[in-house]
Amino acid sequence: MDLNDLNGKTLTLLVIGEDENGEDDWAVFRGTARWDGTDLHFVRNGVDFAVPADAIERIRPVPVDSEVRSILLNAEYYIPLSIGPLPDNADESEFIKTGLKWQTK
Repeated sequence: MDLNDLNGKTLTLLVIGEDENGEDDWAVFRGTARWDGTDLHFVRNGVDFAVPADAIERIRPVPVDSEVRSILLNAEYYIPLSIGPLPDNADESEFIKTGLKWQTK
């Protein structure tokens, strides 16, 4: 995928994890892709962070004529990401601070 083609396009993060009961949970965050020639950024409401290089290969176009499109907030592209809690001894400097807030039910 040519990252120049993503610049300025709508991009949704499909974030998948587990809730406090171990049940599957997910959230979607819609933003804009910004390619600076070196890194692909996810930009949303003042949040701007570089998408991890290993996630770029998972970027997919959202099918235009699909009910999935509304779930992915009518974005043009999406990235599925899985997350989990940080281990107790984790070095937080090794992780990306996204500023995104996952609202629980």
